[in-house]
Amino acid sequence: MAQQQGDAEEKPTMRLFWSSRSPFVRKVMVTAHELGLTSQIATQRVAVGIVRLDDDLMAANPLNKIPTLVTREGEALFDSRVICAYLDSIADEPRLFPLDKNRWQSLRMQALADGMMELLTLRLFENIRPEGKQWDAVHGAARTKIAAVCDHADARIAQEDGPIHIGHIALACALAHCDFRFGADEWRTGRPGLTAWYETIRFRPSMVATAYEDVY
Repeated sequence: MAQQQGDAEEKPTMRLFWSSRSPFVRKVMVTAHELGLTSQIATQRVAVGIVRLDDDLMAANPLNKIPTLVTREGEALFDSRVICAYLDSIADEPRLFPLDKNRWQSLRMQALADGMMELLTLRLFENIRPEGKQWDAVHGAARTKIAAVCDHADARIAQEDGPIHIGHIALACALAHCDFRFGADEWRTGRPGLTAWYETIRFRPSMVATAYEDVY
């Protein structure tokens, strides 16, 4: 299904606290592209972390986390699951959260993909610890879980022959982030079904327009 196109002349009515390096932010932006809502969203780049705070973001989200969306009504929404559901609800044709028998399948896939993103983020945090203070067991357990998610998706992706949904978007962003940060993991090895599926979805305009960039 072709993605919707937003009105190029429309002025932004929402504000997204944003980073080009976050898989959760990318999930929101891919959703916005698919729904034709990008022209309504102004992005505000922030650099945050466990001990790195941003005053503007904290005023909207006391957790100091991205993505955070300030809506047309001035309400702050977080996390990515809430934001994506909100965007789908205000689109002219809500369609990324199925209401039929595929609903729970799509939400389960989103949960798995979000968990994979969290594991990738955990590994990144471990990598920035001083040498000698990194916990190898954390890396090992995270890699094992990420591989299990990929195996799970590879075994089931052939059943995903319907329109794009939120689970597809989340999984694509998670796999792309694995390439972006941990390419040496070679998640494609031994997973032909998942590889073929990803090679199709990663060239959607919404994915191309939101590619990761390692900049603040």
